Amino acid sequence: MQAESGHCVDYRSRLRRDERASPVLPHRSTGPADGRSWAAEFGPAGVRVNAVALGPSRTEITRSMGDMLDTLAAASPLSRANEPDEVARVIAYLAGEDARPITGTVLAVDAGRVATL
Repeated sequence: MQAESGHCVDYRSRLRRDERASPVLPHRSTGPADGRSWAAEFGPAGVRVNAVALGPSRTEITRSMGDMLDTLAAASPLSRANEPDEVARVIAYLAGEDARPITGTVLAVDAGRVATL
Protein backbone atom coordinates (compact mmCIF):
# COMPACT_ATOMS: atom_id res chain seq x y z
CA MET A 1 0.00 0.00 0.00
CA GLN A 2 1.40 3.38 -1.00
CA ALA A 3 0.65 6.56 0.94
CA GLU A 4 -1.46 9.09 -0.92
CA SER A 5 -0.46 11.99 1.30
CA GLY A 6 1.73 12.81 4.25
CA HIS A 7 4.40 15.11 5.54
CA CYS A 8 8.00 14.99 6.68
CA VAL A 9 9.68 17.67 8.77
CA ASP A 10 13.44 17.25 9.00
CA TYR A 11 15.48 19.21 11.49
CA ARG A 12 19.07 20.33 11.22
CA SER A 13 21.27 22.71 13.06
CA ARG A 14 21.64 26.19 11.66
CA LEU A 15 25.38 25.61 11.65
CA ARG A 16 24.96 22.54 9.46
CA ARG A 17 23.01 24.58 6.95
CA ASP A 18 26.01 26.89 6.80
CA GLU A 19 28.27 23.83 6.30
CA ARG A 20 30.29 24.58 9.45
CA ALA A 21 31.19 21.91 11.95
CA SER A 22 29.87 21.86 15.49
CA PRO A 23 30.75 19.34 18.19
CA VAL A 24 27.50 19.88 20.11
CA LEU A 25 24.75 20.21 17.52
CA PRO A 26 23.19 17.28 15.63
CA HIS A 27 24.07 16.71 11.98
CA ARG A 28 21.38 14.46 10.55
CA SER A 29 20.99 15.81 7.06
CA THR A 30 23.38 16.44 4.23
CA GLY A 31 21.99 19.86 3.37
CA PRO A 32 19.05 22.00 2.30
CA ALA A 33 18.95 20.51 -1.20
CA ASP A 34 17.79 17.18 0.26
CA GLY A 35 14.44 18.64 1.28
CA ARG A 36 13.89 20.24 -2.10
CA SER A 37 14.70 17.07 -4.02
CA TRP A 38 12.56 14.96 -1.69
CA ALA A 39 9.71 17.46 -2.08
CA ALA A 40 9.98 17.16 -5.87
CA GLU A 41 10.16 13.37 -5.73
CA PHE A 42 7.34 12.74 -3.26
CA GLY A 43 5.12 15.75 -3.98
CA PRO A 44 3.18 13.98 -6.76
CA ALA A 45 2.11 11.42 -4.13
CA GLY A 46 0.83 14.25 -1.91
CA VAL A 47 3.77 14.13 0.51
CA ARG A 48 5.14 17.45 1.75
CA VAL A 49 8.79 17.67 2.83
CA ASN A 50 10.12 20.61 4.82
CA ALA A 51 12.92 21.27 7.30
CA VAL A 52 13.70 23.56 10.19
CA ALA A 53 17.23 24.93 10.57
CA LEU A 54 17.73 25.47 14.27
CA GLY A 55 19.85 28.14 15.87
CA PRO A 56 21.01 27.86 19.49
CA SER A 57 18.39 25.83 21.33
CA ARG A 58 17.97 24.71 24.91
CA THR A 59 18.15 20.90 25.05
CA GLU A 60 19.48 18.24 27.37
CA ILE A 61 22.69 18.24 25.30
CA THR A 62 23.18 22.03 25.29
CA ARG A 63 22.52 22.25 29.04
CA SER A 64 26.14 21.15 29.54
CA MET A 65 27.29 24.23 27.59
CA GLY A 66 26.37 26.49 30.50
CA ASP A 67 26.77 30.18 29.68
CA MET A 68 28.24 29.39 26.24
CA LEU A 69 24.72 28.78 24.84
CA ASP A 70 23.58 32.21 26.02
CA THR A 71 26.71 33.76 24.52
CA LEU A 72 25.94 32.14 21.14
CA ALA A 73 22.30 33.15 21.35
CA ALA A 74 23.23 36.76 22.16
CA ALA A 75 24.71 37.07 18.66
CA SER A 76 21.21 36.84 17.14
CA PRO A 77 19.00 39.89 16.61
CA LEU A 78 16.54 38.60 19.23
CA SER A 79 19.40 37.77 21.64
CA ARG A 80 17.87 34.52 22.80
CA ALA A 81 18.02 30.75 22.46
CA ASN A 82 15.10 28.65 21.24
CA GLU A 83 13.03 26.90 23.86
CA PRO A 84 11.97 23.29 23.13
CA ASP A 85 8.24 24.12 23.10
CA GLU A 86 8.83 26.90 20.55
CA VAL A 87 10.62 24.53 18.19
CA ALA A 88 7.87 21.94 18.68
CA ARG A 89 5.19 24.47 17.71
CA VAL A 90 7.04 25.40 14.50
CA ILE A 91 7.37 21.72 13.56
CA ALA A 92 3.69 21.11 14.40
CA TYR A 93 2.74 24.02 12.13
CA LEU A 94 4.77 22.65 9.21
CA ALA A 95 3.25 19.21 9.71
CA GLY A 96 -0.29 20.58 10.06
CA GLU A 97 -3.09 21.46 7.70
CA ASP A 98 -2.35 25.21 7.76
CA ALA A 99 0.94 24.49 5.96
CA ARG A 100 -0.57 22.37 3.17
CA PRO A 101 0.80 24.61 0.39
CA ILE A 102 4.34 24.58 1.84
CA THR A 103 6.88 22.02 0.65
CA GLY A 104 10.57 21.98 -0.19
CA THR A 105 11.49 24.75 2.22
CA VAL A 106 14.00 25.15 5.03
CA LEU A 107 12.65 27.45 7.73
CA ALA A 108 15.28 29.17 9.87
CA VAL A 109 14.27 28.95 13.54
CA ASP A 110 17.26 30.88 14.80
CA ALA A 111 16.08 34.13 16.45
CA GLY A 112 17.11 36.03 13.32
CA ARG A 113 20.71 34.81 12.97
CA VAL A 114 20.24 34.09 9.26
CA ALA A 115 19.41 37.78 8.78
CA THR A 116 22.90 38.72 9.97
CA LEU A 117 24.86 36.39 7.68
